[in-house]
Amino acid sequence: GSPRPDLFLTVREKTEARELLHKRLPGDKPLVIVHPFHKGSTCNLPIETYAEVVKRLGETGTIRICVTGSKEDAARWHSATPGLEVDCAWISCGELTLRQFFGVVAHASVMVVGSTGTLHVASALNVPTVGIFCPHPTVAPVLWRNLVPSSIELSPARDHCKRYHDKSIVDCGFPGGPSPEQVVSAAMSLLPSDMSGANADEETR
Repeated sequence: GSPRPDLFLTVREKTEARELLHKRLPGDKPLVIVHPFHKGSTCNLPIETYAEVVKRLGETGTIRICVTGSKEDAARWHSATPGLEVDCAWISCGELTLRQFFGVVAHASVMVVGSTGTLHVASALNVPTVGIFCPHPTVAPVLWRNLVPSSIELSPARDHCKRYHDKSIVDCGFPGGPSPEQVVSAAMSLLPSDMSGANADEETR
């Protein structure tokens, strides 16, 4: 198989990221990163669906959540999620430098993300993902998946894929799923079996 990419962080970067997380998300529950954003190279779930995922993950009461993205993404998130309040979630969009973002990802137990470069950052840091993929061969998981073995790929059925019907489409929004329930179930299945173990041990990565 293909070699998994590597991304190296200094001890100082890891420590500063841990301290930042403890400041913004106190406690030691497992960290789930949700990255809803995309530059349009393939299909992705709507932001509203990711917001429902964040809401349902928060309702479990067993994890901490960090929503990541750029400063521009922050405006998109807040516009699409009026009234959404999840006590255990930090909307970090626009607050992190690139290296700080890497450090935060390194402390995550799992990331929920579409088929975008951020998924490969998780792969390089040995963080499993719930990846949302189009099933069409040109953009399918077989080519673009996270190479961490425990990662999960979710795709709609081919019958719902407009690319398979020769439609010229950039982002269909996955009207045929996956559903928020499927995404949440997949993410929860990747959490440490000992929930008191909280963060994945970045020193083993």
